[in-house]
Amino acid sequence: MHGTAIGPMPRKTFMDKYLPVDERFKLSLSKKFFKTALPDTPSRESEVYEPFVNLMNATAKICPGFTFCDTADKMDPNSTSKFRPDVGLYEGERPSPTLVFAALELFIEWKLEEVADGYNKKFKDTTVYIENGASVKAKATRGQLYSYASLLMSHQHRLFGFAVGVYGSIARLYRFDRSSVVVSEPIYYLENPLHLVEFFWRFARLSPTERGYDPSVSLASSEECVLFDRAVAAYLRRVKEENLRTLPGLEKMTDGDYMTSKVQVNNRDGATSYYIIRKPLTPPVIPTPCGRATRGYVAIRVPDTATGWDGLQVDLEFLKDSWRVDGYDSEADIYAELRNGHVSHLPTISCAGDVIVDGNVQRTTNQDLLEDQDARPWRRPTGVIRTHIHHRVVQGLLYPLSTVKSARELIRASQDALESVIEAYTKCNRLHRDVSNGNIMLKENFTDGREESGILNDWDHSRNDDAETLIHNYRTIVYYRALGSLCQFCCCKTRRKDIISLMMSNPFFGSSSSWLFITSPTRANSAWRFSISLRPFLKA
Repeated sequence: MHGTAIGPMPRKTFMDKYLPVDERFKLSLSKKFFKTALPDTPSRESEVYEPFVNLMNATAKICPGFTFCDTADKMDPNSTSKFRPDVGLYEGERPSPTLVFAALELFIEWKLEEVADGYNKKFKDTTVYIENGASVKAKATRGQLYSYASLLMSHQHRLFGFAVGVYGSIARLYRFDRSSVVVSEPIYYLENPLHLVEFFWRFARLSPTERGYDPSVSLASSEECVLFDRAVAAYLRRVKEENLRTLPGLEKMTDGDYMTSKVQVNNRDGATSYYIIRKPLTPPVIPTPCGRATRGYVAIRVPDTATGWDGLQVDLEFLKDSWRVDGYDSEADIYAELRNGHVSHLPTISCAGDVIVDGNVQRTTNQDLLEDQDARPWRRPTGVIRTHIHHRVVQGLLYPLSTVKSARELIRASQDALESVIEAYTKCNRLHRDVSNGNIMLKENFTDGREESGILNDWDHSRNDDAETLIHNYRTIVYYRALGSLCQFCCCKTRRKDIISLMMSNPFFGSSSSWLFITSPTRANSAWRFSISLRPFLKA
């Protein structure tokens, strides 16, 4: 995430822009509010947590209805991560355990030394990034902040999130969204405690949407939760009775410890549908708060009928929630183009489009600060920061290659994916650009090999074969980038990349003994022809 920080934004500007409240801040505190409560020379960070938590909770006027908690001792039992922020803020009572990322409003990271501040304070060279790259401790602090922010936003349905960092005698405010992080100027909270307290005071008076929660997601009703559980149970029962392919991890969807949500999905034709989801089946791959943040859920569609749910049976579907880069074709538009071009072996799309609330498309806003440098002389240069747009796709259930039942089925699935790549290029002039064994999926049934088996999924990185649009990383090459003998392909913009990566996704072609088989265009084309030549054997 280096180069994605925007700042240092003045404290007052940060408050007024991101924490607007109608009520005037009139809280009166002693100038020694923090000095008298916090230890003067703590030897460990943990010595500060409890005094700070007790002080803030005892002053009820600061955050009425919220509770500060020491979250450094216990891990979240519903998280696979061992990361633990130092202090957390929750709405309502203290949770048990004290760290629950799904309910965390914001987190505070505490360091005893100012040198651990991850961002520059005062420097003459205004041509460098705000990130402090000289200090090892500063780099580690940024890593912690980004990890905590990623966990906060991946365990909740959020558009953005807030955090506070304390480094010795200074503090900073942060606002994360899927494009970047806005960093405030240093706040000398020991000298003027009101400058930091005002942030918490304002935060407690914001609406859930102003605190970052996604208004297109709400809690599911008890009837909707029952309908979801019944649909999952019916599916698992049918899989067992008919000895069908099993979707890994689906049995965990009945875990009542996870929040069940009702999600709005806008179709590209203007229609709106609602789906019930629970725990992510596929969490974000990259642990960062910025970026696409793709999550996948097993979902059921909320029935249109308002009554008679007792005997109603609904099918399970797959809901993909992501933040696409603005300026490129959406996945919904890509699937529509491929369908119109009669490309084979594509997923069945039920509903897909950008998320729209109150007539506005959900998009990141931090990057808007980059538009007028003259109006914001405090803004330091940044790296590449892109606008991201919230996008959802609902499609039929598909199964990973790990559930394959025979070599015949595996080869057939690979050939189906290969046909899809070829047809997309020849009919629509479109490259997939993310071919991998994770995106070659299987249908539920496969009997004698005569029907379709494989589906090429996840076309969100697809681009038309145009030099002007192929400016992002070519994700297809991830499977052979590390091999020196194939580095020549990394800068090449041809369909050969999709073909090569597809061959590497197949264990028969992806073994170590066959790497040399595709180290040249001629041999890659030979591999292509060899795969096509297997078709008659499958029909035998």
